[in-house]
Amino acid sequence: MKILITGANGMLAKEVREKFEDGNEITLTDVAELDITNEQGVMDFVTNLKPDLIINWAAFTAVDKAETCLELADRINGDGPTFLAR
Repeated sequence: MKILITGANGMLAKEVREKFEDGNEITLTDVAELDITNEQGVMDFVTNLKPDLIINWAAFTAVDKAETCLELADRINGDGPTFLAR
C-alpha cells in the first residue's frame, strides 16, 4: 500500500510511523515538502503521488500560541485536512 504521512517531523509521527513501514511504500512529508495549507500544492502532490492512504499528523499544536495566531492555526488544523481529504 502506498501511504502519505504528513507532519512526519512531529512527535506523534516520530513515535508511531515505523508501525506503518512494514510492507508499505511510505512517503513522509513535513511543511518543507508539503504545505497542507496550500490547496493547489496539496492537489498537485497527491495527484502525482496517488497514495492509497493519507495519514495527516500535521497540526498547529501550540495551544497558547494558537490564541494569538488564530488564522494560521485555523488554516493548518482546518483548511489543511480539508484539502487533503479532497
